Amino acid sequence: MSSRRKSREAVVKTLYQADLAKKDNISELLKEASEGASLDENSLLFAERLATGAVENLENIDSIISRLLTNWTPERLGYMERAILRMAIYEMKYESGTPGKVVLDEAIELAKRYCDIGSAKLINGVLDKVLGENDQQNRNDSTRLVVSLL
Repeated sequence: MSSRRKSREAVVKTLYQADLAKKDNISELLKEASEGASLDENSLLFAERLATGAVENLENIDSIISRLLTNWTPERLGYMERAILRMAIYEMKYESGTPGKVVLDEAIELAKRYCDIGSAKLINGVLDKVLGENDQQNRNDSTRLVVSLL
């Protein structure tokens, strides 16, 4: 398992625990979740950035989830599904270091590992919409840049 995958797994466990137990000490929860994962310093820093970023942007991330779910609300999702979506949407929207398709694939793998197949399909559908929105936004930004250069 790659170090980034281990980091994401620790983040999902952290977000799951924070949501389930209504705890807000993300650093402590991440430390507990990453025990035994053999994360190097860079992987731990990456995990900290994802976990704290997802929590800091929770309201916006949950509004994205609400908007993209069909006939569902984030509250109806299981804790693990919600944690995976929150982590992946944060990474897709706020982090620039990893291509969105990679984030989507990693989230699906986590869903297959921790959720049922229906949940993996739901997560795929939501994140595919996020990816499509990001691609459209990038195209719009590129068009504005070209027009401004003319």
